[in-house]
Amino acid sequence: LSPALLEKYLSAAEKISDRLKQDRRAFEALVGTRPAAGAEREAAKQVASRLLRRAYRRPIRDPEVDRLLKVYDRAAAEGGFEAGIRGMLKPVLASPYFLF
Repeated sequence: LSPALLEKYLSAAEKISDRLKQDRRAFEALVGTRPAAGAEREAAKQVASRLLRRAYRRPIRDPEVDRLLKVYDRAAAEGGFEAGIRGMLKPVLASPYFLF
């Protein structure tokens, strides 16, 4: 991907992520029910696995989920569970595995 094209894909992913912030039904469709306190990271792991499987249309390896969970951890540290989930969405939508 050229840098300009990657920037456009990241911008589009940002807009989609922002939509999740505004549309509770879309967020719930992605996540399911809100996890109980203390179970957020396990719920995020399940969301990551499901999201990657759907986006990449193939079986997912554990290291791929682990990388996405690192993104979740950084975003969740700043903004909580919802921010972590939205943060995970961006790299998936801009990934060549999703785009191609």
